[in-house]
Amino acid sequence: MKLCREAIFLLGIAACGGEPKPANSSSDSVALLANDAKSHGSSLKEGEDALLKGDHAKARQLFEVIVAKEPKNAEAHSYLASAFEGLSDQASAETHFKHALSLKPNLLHALINYSALLIDAKRYAEAKALLSQPFVAKLGAHELTFSLGLAETAVGLTAEGERHFRAAIAQAPTVGSYHLALAQVLHEEKKDEEALRELELACRHAGQDVTLWMELGTTFRAMRKARECADALGRALSLKDEPRVRFDRATCLLAAKDFDVAASELEQLAKASPDHAIVQYWLGVAYSGAGKKDEAKKRFRDYLQRDPKGAKAKEAEAQLKELR
Repeated sequence: MKLCREAIFLLGIAACGGEPKPANSSSDSVALLANDAKSHGSSLKEGEDALLKGDHAKARQLFEVIVAKEPKNAEAHSYLASAFEGLSDQASAETHFKHALSLKPNLLHALINYSALLIDAKRYAEAKALLSQPFVAKLGAHELTFSLGLAETAVGLTAEGERHFRAAIAQAPTVGSYHLALAQVLHEEKKDEEALRELELACRHAGQDVTLWMELGTTFRAMRKARECADALGRALSLKDEPRVRFDRATCLLAAKDFDVAASELEQLAKASPDHAIVQYWLGVAYSGAGKKDEAKKRFRDYLQRDPKGAKAKEAEAQLKELR
């Protein structure tokens, strides 16, 4: 699985598609930061505000000043690491996360974000080692439980990963990405009935998380649930219009035999990306399925004219023969 962390506070990195994230609620994360800030005085407040606003450059400047004055301030090192990560300086981020943990091994902010950094970098064994330390489980943080599950499944420890996903869900049952991760493991284990129940819960708790809706669509597609795939990707499109998501939704609609709606989606793509010949092929498929033969033939011919040796050229020629 590929970890997406946009819902974890203070990460400041672009969303990654693909696999689910260890997402705690924003309010929980804000509370975590606020509590840490209170325990170390108001000197962190301005840097905290900069991170909350996504101003990573300003946060870096502020926390560098704090670290220079208080080199043993673990929280400042951890927040400075988050600032560096927001600036795409992963090496500096790792340096400060590790320094923070050397000063305070049980610092929750550093453990959550450093383990996520390692998983994003596919350094799963290191993440597993970090999160398997005996004291980590005693912290009772569902984010860490979930991240451990991600690391375990990535190195082939499926049973252990499933156990930790279930434990994370028990701690935080309304985090949709946790249900999604468990569903993906259950699907791999050919337990699709249970997987679908987890996907239903993931949808129920997905809210406005566009990345999660996209991943739900991908997972439904893998399970050959075309209608559910189209619905999930439709929710993603309602939150953020992306051509690739629209195309994927259209192909799910075709699989669900909803040809008219698929044609509508593809027509929007054709207008937005007129140079993409493949859209014309799929429009031909949609119009053919809808019984609009003349329009279908027009689109197949258009595709062949634009890309006579394209990936779907033989299929387009075969379709034209059938439509004669």
